[in-house]
Amino acid sequence: MACGVPFAFLACFLLLSQPLTAISDFLSPLLSPIADDVCKEVECGKGTCKPSKNSTLFFECECDPGWKQTRFSKDDSLMFLPCIVPNCTLDHSCSNAPSPAPEKARKTNASIFDACHWVDCGGGSCNKTSTFSYNCVCDSGFYNLLNVTAFPCFRECSLGLDCKNLGISISNSSSSAPPASDSSSSNDGKSAPPALGSSSNKGKFKTEQLVLDLRILRDYAEVHLSDTEKNRVFAEFVTDSRDWAWDRFDFLIPNNVSSMIAAVRPPSPMFPKDTIIWRHTQDGIFSTRSAYRAISRTDEDQPNRYWRLLWKWKGMERIRSFLWLCGHDRLLTNEARKRRGLTGVDTCSRCGTDVETLLHTLRDCRKVKPLWMKLVHPSHWHVFFGLGRMDWLEKNLSSSFGRSGKPWESVFAIAAWIFWKIRNAEIFQSQEAEITNPVNHVLHLVDSFTRAQSRQDVGFYKHHVNSPVLVCWQKPESGWVKINVDAARQETLKKVACGGVARDWQGNVLAGFTRNIGECSTLAGELWAILHGLEVAWSLVIKKVHLESNSLMAVNLINHPTQRCHPCFGILFGIKQFLQHKWSVRVDHVYREGNMAADAYAKYALAKGSILEVFSVVPAAVTKWIKHDADGVGLTRSCLV
Repeated sequence: MACGVPFAFLACFLLLSQPLTAISDFLSPLLSPIADDVCKEVECGKGTCKPSKNSTLFFECECDPGWKQTRFSKDDSLMFLPCIVPNCTLDHSCSNAPSPAPEKARKTNASIFDACHWVDCGGGSCNKTSTFSYNCVCDSGFYNLLNVTAFPCFRECSLGLDCKNLGISISNSSSSAPPASDSSSSNDGKSAPPALGSSSNKGKFKTEQLVLDLRILRDYAEVHLSDTEKNRVFAEFVTDSRDWAWDRFDFLIPNNVSSMIAAVRPPSPMFPKDTIIWRHTQDGIFSTRSAYRAISRTDEDQPNRYWRLLWKWKGMERIRSFLWLCGHDRLLTNEARKRRGLTGVDTCSRCGTDVETLLHTLRDCRKVKPLWMKLVHPSHWHVFFGLGRMDWLEKNLSSSFGRSGKPWESVFAIAAWIFWKIRNAEIFQSQEAEITNPVNHVLHLVDSFTRAQSRQDVGFYKHHVNSPVLVCWQKPESGWVKINVDAARQETLKKVACGGVARDWQGNVLAGFTRNIGECSTLAGELWAILHGLEVAWSLVIKKVHLESNSLMAVNLINHPTQRCHPCFGILFGIKQFLQHKWSVRVDHVYREGNMAADAYAKYALAKGSILEVFSVVPAAVTKWIKHDADGVGLTRSCLV
């Protein structure tokens, strides 16, 4: 190296004489007196300057753990260089740019007085800003490490999972990073900020809203917020390792709000810009119906449950129409006729004692109640005869009150219809009044309908029958690694966790992982499990991955185009970024019976922390299911074949 001769030594002395500032001016200290205090002017990046009598330049940079001057073995002749190369897993197969290295071929006409002579910017170009200073201008898709322009440029896919331990992130890119994509994304879940449309990096603490209830975030604050705190943007609450910086805001908000935020991917310039989503639908797409409900705030739980049950009810269409009239209280009873001015008397024409309302006609009249008592089991009489109209209709289509063992929703609907027809026959003196045993007549009609429905089902599904199938975990193909993932939910605390396990084609466990996500939807938990499974696979440098999840909805969202307004689009965006790397990945659905080990990891994660943990040793709580899969033991499932 040129530093071995006096003139070259002077050149090196002048070249390395500026401190590392925002523009990496680390070459100037050697212009100051060569003494023990030379380190006052030296910046070593991720290292510490120490005077050294053994060094040609009277100082050297002692790197922090995990950092080095070059990507190769330690070179004593280069100890004067700053520590800007991470000592972690770096995979450049997804990048066209070479890794940063001082040994990279230099320009033949480059001057050793030029800082760019010594610096390799990786996926970027070195820009000389003065005689002894430079910065790395990253190419499109590359970002400076630690958001410092003195550090080399990498793609995010080049960084292994262990690089996070060094505080490395290329997500918080510098000004040299390319602009965000024109496509838009929404937040990851219904309960996470930001809610409506501003960029995640620019969203302010005071203006962004939690999608859960449209309250602005500052309303959750448990302490007084200064104007400075109110105007801080979300990017200020993120660490260099792309995680939430909990120590900066966790003390400001309740635990349940922190749990909601934990389930959201932190903002990053790598993500597309946020877009407006419609919070009143599960897929984020606007509909007039949902808008009307949101404005009117109608209580849809009980009435709409009845209409949904009626829509799914299997029976004659004329009976369905009759039940529809009952739901709208449209039967022409004497009470309804008097209300419409068609008669002056509203008492029951059969018993002559009470007002003939719909419930009186169909249930409470002394000519009808004994018939119901023969159909309804005595243990349910107090419920059956004590409910209001809508509750009575809904409960009888969703519960089993009968004593005959026949499908009660059919018995109830047919009985109510027959009793109404008998009432009309008595009033208008038709032949329907001649039914001698209404209860047996109802049960006979139920049997006839059941047989007819069975024949129709057999004809419709004649090529498909339910058959018991033994489902078990299957080893992947030779050379592949199978990663099974799952999510688990704790209903009482509304917490969701995820976990998974990676096994090779011989069934050997390579790694397992867990994470307690926080408060989010089960679908978001399933997608988080898939994302973390891919992260673990990438960190293990696995090139052929077969990932299985028992969430068919999550798998379909990944394998098909997704609307940008979907509440989970942020997680899906991260998953699809991984799928674009240079490796082979298949994402398939598997029945839960073949995913029991991942299910055990997910349940185990409910008692773990919110940090992603990767295990090389199988936890005791999961050992049973790992052995269960290794032995080829399966569970029986009824499948349509």
